[in-house]
Amino acid sequence: MSNAPHRDQILIIEDEEIIRISLRKLLERHDYDVSDAVSIKAEVNVLTSATLH
Repeated sequence: MSNAPHRDQILIIEDEEIIRISLRKLLERHDYDVSDAVSIKAEVNVLTSATLH
């Protein structure tokens, strides 16, 4: 078990790459655990695959 402090998690869903990347960098600088996706459909596919493994 890790003794690292809990980091809040944020999911960014944005189709504009420059906005998605900029927002991700900003949030990571403020110590958020960030995931991103181009669309809700893409993220659902990722989450479904992760759940099945």
